[in-house]
Amino acid sequence: MITQRFLEFISLSPGSYQLELYAVNKFNVRSKTIVIPLSIVPVFWQTWWFISLVTALTVLITWVIVTLLNSAETRRIAAKQQMEQRLHELEQKALRAQMNPHFIFNCLQGIQDYILENDILSANKYLGSFARLIRQTLDNSLQTMISVSEEVTYLTNYLDLEQLRFEDTFTYSFHIDEGLDLYYTHIPSMMLQPYVENAIRHGMRYRENGNGQVDISFTKENRHIICMVQDNGIGRTAVQALQSRKHISYQSRGLQITAERMNLLSKDLETPIIINITDVIDDQGNVAGTRVSIRLPIIT
Repeated sequence: MITQRFLEFISLSPGSYQLELYAVNKFNVRSKTIVIPLSIVPVFWQTWWFISLVTALTVLITWVIVTLLNSAETRRIAAKQQMEQRLHELEQKALRAQMNPHFIFNCLQGIQDYILENDILSANKYLGSFARLIRQTLDNSLQTMISVSEEVTYLTNYLDLEQLRFEDTFTYSFHIDEGLDLYYTHIPSMMLQPYVENAIRHGMRYRENGNGQVDISFTKENRHIICMVQDNGIGRTAVQALQSRKHISYQSRGLQITAERMNLLSKDLETPIIINITDVIDDQGNVAGTRVSIRLPIIT
């Protein structure tokens, strides 16, 4: 005898069914079969409209994400191309600033003076150094980065020419950290020359007793390199008081171009390039020159 008045169908999926029932008595006589229709209604997340909605939303979200990623990548590429174009323009301006007509004219005039004095040996030496400097300037302008060794070679050639032009009224020296690899450590091309030129053009120019000195150093500091240009001139304040408007305009353009280049290059480096210009103070508290310090990450 069955007393249960209900049936449970736990594992049936939604749909329409037919339940067939019959009874058997104690004499094993079977009753007629009755058919009871059943309909299992699906929950909302199993309905076709919900599945269609989820599918549509998935496709929409995927499309939005892909579109946003593509748009971000397009903006990144455009920004990079714009930065590279601006950097190229600044490098060309830096080249023109270094190859300024005044410097070229003075070099050629120096060569002419040696020829007129029949000093053929000095004229050949000057002309050879001048030709090498022009070639190095053109070569370096085609590269964003050059090795420290190449920079030292370039600055040495430039300083030798300036020594000849200023009749050895100043000397120069290089100080290079022993832990620094000159050939595999790179710095931005044409980075130091404007500051070296500034030290000679202004720092050495206004010294009354000559004996000028320009010191250039490359120091390794953890994962950074410190490039320093120091002179024993009269200092920035005194120089600005003596400069003409023409000199100020020329020099500000050269240093401004260099600062803009370093700012653009910093965007591709782990840490920004930091330029610091200060006066050198002696033991008596007087200004004894100018120091330019450029700090940038080591690039190999």
